[in-house]
Amino acid sequence: MAQSMDKFKATFREEAFELLGKLEDQLLELEEQPLNGELINAAFRAIHTVKGSAAMFGFDAVSKFAHEFETALDLCRNGTLSITKDFIGLALKGRDHLRRLMEYESEVPEDIATDGEALLKRFASFAAKGKPKEAEPRAEKPAPVEEARQPAAPTRTFRVVFKPAAGVFRNGTKILNLVEELVGMGVADAFPHMKSIPALGEMDPESCYTWWEVLLTAATDENAIRDIFIFIADQAELKVEVVAEGESVEPRRLGDILVDRGDVSRADVAEALNSQKKLGEVLVEKKVISTPQIESALVEQEHLKKVHDHNEMAASSIRVASEKLDSLVDLVGELVTLQARLAQTSIDLGDSTLASISEQFDRLISQLRDNAMSIRMLPIGSTFNKFRRVVRDLSLELGKEAELVTDGAETELDKTVIEKLGDPLVHIIRNSVDHGIEHPDARIAAGKQRAGTIKLVARHSGAYVLITVVTRHRF
Repeated sequence: MAQSMDKFKATFREEAFELLGKLEDQLLELEEQPLNGELINAAFRAIHTVKGSAAMFGFDAVSKFAHEFETALDLCRNGTLSITKDFIGLALKGRDHLRRLMEYESEVPEDIATDGEALLKRFASFAAKGKPKEAEPRAEKPAPVEEARQPAAPTRTFRVVFKPAAGVFRNGTKILNLVEELVGMGVADAFPHMKSIPALGEMDPESCYTWWEVLLTAATDENAIRDIFIFIADQAELKVEVVAEGESVEPRRLGDILVDRGDVSRADVAEALNSQKKLGEVLVEKKVISTPQIESALVEQEHLKKVHDHNEMAASSIRVASEKLDSLVDLVGELVTLQARLAQTSIDLGDSTLASISEQFDRLISQLRDNAMSIRMLPIGSTFNKFRRVVRDLSLELGKEAELVTDGAETELDKTVIEKLGDPLVHIIRNSVDHGIEHPDARIAAGKQRAGTIKLVARHSGAYVLITVVTRHRF
């Protein structure tokens, strides 16, 4: 049992490091696109996942810190906290601190704990700036660590029907924020029903005429979904249905979806299918169903297909420890040596049967070697992304303005080569920023733009991969 838990913890660490790696890229992109809601949601989901998983496996310090980090990102999602350069700098430091905390399951060294407390105070300071003073106090939620210690909910696909009352705006409720929070729980598709919106002259600006159907696939339960709307439960109609359980999400026919929703009868579908026209067109022509109902059902059909395709793709790939991959390559190397001995033996003995077997063995070994080596090949883009942070931090440290532009990120190299390239490229890029780009005032005086560009290029050159670092002086 202890060995199984250790294995789960190792897997958690591996996946958490991967999430935090992506988070760094997302934060750097957010610095350039501070209004990109998709990036904000992606960053929030990454921290939310790390927080819940950390608490479940006993990494309490990670969970506590991630909770405060998540709170600040949630304020950014709600639009009450602006994403500034200072905030991105703090978020990047928070991400680095989480990586350090991941190494300690229980007792955290005093110096690291002290750094964490200082960062938490800064997060709290940013959060205080973002909270509107007139905001009403919200009901206290259960402690995040205790909540996350519950067994993880299985993945389900829900159909959520949310119909706010016409007067819901009168108490200041922001309906779209609730819908966005629901969509942010997982993979989602939302369909707004706007048929009831009257002509402009008849519209009451304080009334809500729209309602939503949302298809959500997430590792959650019905109660968590209902909690989003808990403060307007008496001002909205909410219906939550489970469409599919677990990972076995199968595409469905439009007629089956419409019958399952209760929009049409099985007999109506059977009659419409006898026509040469599309099912939806026939049902609308016969006024059995409305166009928005058909469009909503088509959204559900597409959502189920998308989730099914995603699950199929995930099922076709597995995560393998690099040590096992290295061991496989070593074994293939030994087989190549053994094959050479076999080929030489067949020649020495002059045995035609053995020679034939040796030739077949040689062909299979060559294929195995090529496949094993191709598994070790990784796109160099994963390494390129790390240098964006190097350029950003060094620019701030030196008081310069520089940006990194990459080309050829899809170029593949052996993973061992990529690992060994990291330190030399960091050194070259640091020198490029330090010695190849002037201070902004000096650049302006020379008739250049304030910011310089470091261009990092990878491309195939014969049997080699050529990596070039160029400092571009932008005029």
